[in-house]
Amino acid sequence: MFKKIKKINTVDTKYKTKIELSKIKEGSNLFNEFIIYKDKENLSVFDRKCDHSGGKIISRDGTHICPLHNWKFNPKIGKYNNGVTKRKLKFLKKNDNLIIQNTETIPKLLTTNKLNKVKIRFVNHAFVIFESENIKFATDPWAIGPAFANGWWLKKPTHVDWIKELNSCNFIFISHNHPDHLNKLTLSKIRKDMLFLIPDFFTDSTGIFLEELGLKNLFRGKFLYEYEFVNSDLKFCILKSGDFREDSGIYFTLGNFSALLDVDSNSINFMRLPKVTFYASSFAGGSTGFPIMFENYSESEKKIIVHNNIKILKKLKFNNLKKIKPDFFMPYAGFFSEEMERDKYVKTNNIKNKIENYKSFCDKNSIHLLNVDNYQIFEFEGENLLSQKKQTKNKKLNFENQKYFNLIKKNYRQIDEKYIKNYFLNSKFYDNLILYITLTNDSFKKNVATYKIDFTSKLIKFSKIKKISFSKKTIKYLHITSRLDAFLETVYNKNPWEDLMIGFQCKIFRVPNEYNVNFWHHFSNIYVTSKNVRTSNKCLKCIKLNQKIVNEMII
Repeated sequence: MFKKIKKINTVDTKYKTKIELSKIKEGSNLFNEFIIYKDKENLSVFDRKCDHSGGKIISRDGTHICPLHNWKFNPKIGKYNNGVTKRKLKFLKKNDNLIIQNTETIPKLLTTNKLNKVKIRFVNHAFVIFESENIKFATDPWAIGPAFANGWWLKKPTHVDWIKELNSCNFIFISHNHPDHLNKLTLSKIRKDMLFLIPDFFTDSTGIFLEELGLKNLFRGKFLYEYEFVNSDLKFCILKSGDFREDSGIYFTLGNFSALLDVDSNSINFMRLPKVTFYASSFAGGSTGFPIMFENYSESEKKIIVHNNIKILKKLKFNNLKKIKPDFFMPYAGFFSEEMERDKYVKTNNIKNKIENYKSFCDKNSIHLLNVDNYQIFEFEGENLLSQKKQTKNKKLNFENQKYFNLIKKNYRQIDEKYIKNYFLNSKFYDNLILYITLTNDSFKKNVATYKIDFTSKLIKFSKIKKISFSKKTIKYLHITSRLDAFLETVYNKNPWEDLMIGFQCKIFRVPNEYNVNFWHHFSNIYVTSKNVRTSNKCLKCIKLNQKIVNEMII
């Protein structure tokens, strides 16, 4: 039903910035959007956007650092401390000024003059249904059940007609394989012949996941290619997240209506963004266990980091909105909640952005904010919004979260120590690291068992211990205290360990207080089932990054 047309058309947009040469001193110079390094008469110019997550590089004590994940950049050699090279920008010297040139290649789908009527229905989280006269499709359906080791639950109840509405679609777009976008329980309600549009990721983890569920009508779209859905006005292009993660968004047109959904992507398409009528993006933040579940930080330090993280996320969205200049912005993909009683501490302290936090900026920039807390159905005719409506009242699905949660806990309460030991011994992980695993109860107060796994030699050592010690200064230590059911579900199913951290199901203490990138990558992308891989093994430089999350983030 999909027809590949061609490599997407592009438009080159040139930017020029003028800086007085007299303002450029010897060594490193930070300007609003650029880093300039001067070595006598030689100049090197870089933008201040971090190549990892798109944060703005700042300077602290002579070190250039991204406050999101602590990537350090050395402008003298033009590289980050993990070896990733940053692209130099072209420039000219003219009339005592430095003229910086930057060219961006922007993807562009052709629109027509046809005033298609387009109905957009927000269902839940990133689950949205788009409908026009000859096409109906949905994105990232998560309607029931938990995600991330049962730490995430839907904040909003889903209307009872979601199954009927979803199964009446022509196809479903899945942006990536995180369980709040590729949700097993939700997908179990979909007809087996449903057509799925998925990105052509290197690992095909999304495709493998769907096929294992018996959903085999899959179309793997290549990035930056224009496609159309036959016998419809829909033209679309899949855009890649601008980092090492297997994540994506979709850019499409229906007549003269155009839309971009970048979901959770960081710096989608490397910030080469088209002008569209409608833009939807995640907005809330708070989607990781850092720093709430990290014991190296005091409560006051955690509050500062949480505040800074959501503040930075908001600024990044503002930057996207400035570049895209959409007529309408719909914040979405942020409607999860820490609903279980055992996660009350997280729910209280894991502060998130609200839709209202974006209103002032949108008003100042003549962008119409579509607030799905107030309205869930938006009807367009071409580029014009005709109406905003609420969904039908009193028809919300009564999914019993607590009953389902109790069933999960019942299924994962029996410790098979032999299996756990073999799980680690067969992991083929080798690093200068000793891992301590403490299995505990819901409140993290009653310890069931503690294990020591020594990865410092290729012959992995596993033992059950009573006391934890950080004895050798030359060795790194990682202590993970995990709720019993969440740990057993992860290990018994070879799920990604990042789900434990994202889902707030473990506490973490590190010596030294650095991100153990090799460990988390191995147990989230290599030593997992093929359907659960989260990043591409091709991106070795990014995978091997030295993401140190240290106290320097506390600003």
